[in-house]
Amino acid sequence: MTSLLQSIRKRLTRLRAFPVLGTHEGAKFVLDPRNWTDNRVLARVPYEKAQFDHARKEIAARDLDLVIDIGANFGLYTIVLGREPGIREVIAFEPVKRNYNQLCANIFANRLDDKITAHCMALSDKNISGQTIYMDPKSTNLARFDVATADRPADVFQKSETIDVARFDDILALENRRAFVKIDVEGEAERCL
Repeated sequence: MTSLLQSIRKRLTRLRAFPVLGTHEGAKFVLDPRNWTDNRVLARVPYEKAQFDHARKEIAARDLDLVIDIGANFGLYTIVLGREPGIREVIAFEPVKRNYNQLCANIFANRLDDKITAHCMALSDKNISGQTIYMDPKSTNLARFDVATADRPADVFQKSETIDVARFDDILALENRRAFVKIDVEGEAERCL
């Protein structure tokens, strides 16, 4: 019955035409009901619970006060982990403009402006100006530089935009800092750090 109820919630939520304010893990999010990930959060489908539990456990066990979110999307991890009591700073990277704008709205909605810094760029092992990134318009968590290596058909990635790519070490100097790092970059993780 639970999966049937969740399926109905997802379908009904998708009927909304405009972004709405929802909650997840105690945080507020401006969400687009027609976007795949946002829809699941709005429909209250269990989403990433094991990952959040793991992140909280590691942050507490290692006494970490910094979170780095690479591939932040609309800020699910940025916001939820940024609300943790021991976290003093969150640095988020999101290259897709629509996602970045939504991330900034969610930072504001949770009054975390003094704790979170968001960068509208991708990270890699080299600096690149004018890199094309391809996106699935139905699911903004699917964005890739190379659609040929995607686990989905190339025609799913119907949108594209030009972004900047930077080397992490050229952006931040984090000597003597211990951080929890979340990386979700669709096949580019080995180039980020």
